[in-house]
Amino acid sequence: FPSHDNEAVIRNFSTLAVLADNDSYSPSADSWTGKTDLASPARYAGHGFAVNGYGFVVGGNNAAINKTSDNDRYDISGDSWSAKTDTPTVRITGGVFVLSLIAYIAYGQKTTGTTVRDLDYYTESSDSWTAGTQGPTPARQWVAASGVSTIDAGYTTTGQDDNGNWLKDNEEYTSGTCIVTGK
Repeated sequence: FPSHDNEAVIRNFSTLAVLADNDSYSPSADSWTGKTDLASPARYAGHGFAVNGYGFVVGGNNAAINKTSDNDRYDISGDSWSAKTDTPTVRITGGVFVLSLIAYIAYGQKTTGTTVRDLDYYTESSDSWTAGTQGPTPARQWVAASGVSTIDAGYTTTGQDDNGNWLKDNEEYTSGTCIVTGK
């Protein structure tokens, strides 16, 4: 999540006990402070990102191990949560990156247990999701992703396919489209 006054806000998730805790860490004081807990059901294996000074928690498994499409926004300065437009692809364990105030979620595992190649992107200013071009490589979960703002590119790499194979290819994205593979 984004920082506020040099404090990091951390979402706590555990596969042993699904929690909705929300805590802020202050490096200068080396201490934790409890914040307003997530209002929607607690979940794990979701996607977290920060856009425009807000933190978001999207998707994940709830305590009953049901995947959700919930999209919740945390306002750090107001210490409050609000429900936003749900993601169109219900999934867990995808990769997330942010470019130019737009958050991208790529790949992941669907409710059926199979993996997807979907790319959805979220525009906070209009509270809307758009489907992007599917990734060209095999569907996967446990994806690593990062965005590089100086070159306006996002990358997805690694992951596990439906057959349990660990993959190592690397893809580059810009403006919601996969433009380069084999990086």
